Amino acid sequence: MAAKVRNLNANKLFKIAKLNLRGRAKKWFKKLQPAPRDWTELRNLIVQKYGNVDVDDIRMKLDAIKQEPKERVQRYFKRLDKLFQRGRIPDAEQRRRFLARLRPEIRKLCIVRTFTNIEELVGAATELERVLGEIEKTPFEPLKGRARRGSRRNIDGEAGDCFE
Repeated sequence: MAAKVRNLNANKLFKIAKLNLRGRAKKWFKKLQPAPRDWTELRNLIVQKYGNVDVDDIRMKLDAIKQEPKERVQRYFKRLDKLFQRGRIPDAEQRRRFLARLRPEIRKLCIVRTFTNIEELVGAATELERVLGEIEKTPFEPLKGRARRGSRRNIDGEAGDCFE
């Protein structure tokens, strides 16, 4: 569709596609034997290898992902990011989806400010996760002070010792 809008013929599209291959796709392309000779062959090989990207299907998969109770923020983001990249999901939508299914105790602390991009949001959530983990590990220390007999009531409403 975009090729028709830009008035690209199959030969130009084939050259552009080869030039834009990156990472694993570029390595995969270099190993192909015999090498594809035109756009139709290359397109068929790409669909065969990587599948046809259906953004609606990717969004449905994203809807099913949430951060598990013991899952680290970085691991949660990696699961989402694979689909974000495949579906070319815009940054604003990435931030919204990441926050929506983040563990509540972290999400509540993240929504108090605005993040300019997903990397900034993930960094802040990771730091909050670290701080919350340290707080959970800190042993409880009771209030220091003298115990005295008094007529005050304790939490259960019973008279007895109280701390000042």
